[in-house]
Amino acid sequence: MARANIFNVQRFSIHDGPGIRTTVFLKGCPLKCIWCANPESQKMSPELYNVKTHCIGCGACIESCQHGTLFFGKSGIEIDRSKCHACGVCASECYSGALKMMGEERTVDEIFREIEKDTVFYDNSGGGYTLSGGEPLLQAQFCLELVEMCKNTGFHGAIETSGYGDTQDLKQLARMLDLVFFDIKEMDDRKHRSFTGVSN
Repeated sequence: MARANIFNVQRFSIHDGPGIRTTVFLKGCPLKCIWCANPESQKMSPELYNVKTHCIGCGACIESCQHGTLFFGKSGIEIDRSKCHACGVCASECYSGALKMMGEERTVDEIFREIEKDTVFYDNSGGGYTLSGGEPLLQAQFCLELVEMCKNTGFHGAIETSGYGDTQDLKQLARMLDLVFFDIKEMDDRKHRSFTGVSN
């Protein structure tokens, strides 16, 4: 059974396809869009995320970090990414939930069980699940196995993709899914490189 790095499973989504949906956000993206809505999704590996508005300034995270990663800055706790080992100790000591680990390896079965919890909402709203990210095609084997499992149960499936991945994986997923949101960032290749860091 395939595994993937997931940074969020968002229930009761209403903007990622028809009806009430469960959106599965996969980590990792080959693009570095300057307008990225989910910058915490770009790296494939788990990473420390700082919700500064939740910080109460207690300093427990600084005391717990053995790598000297955290310090008080002008706007509260700051992270020195060059020192961070993404061990998660500071996040577990954060009382207010300002520090969180983004990204966790999950199996197809675990994510399917999360999606399955909202069957009643899908049935009553015409909803389903949506694969998002990051770029789902970077973890295509996981997506293919999950989509097949969901299709066998009749769940409406969608994907949000830039198409930047293996074409055969995209074609195979598109045949099994009910909806594909294909995000074309920019038609002009020069601008595409400037805005995303890669060619279109």
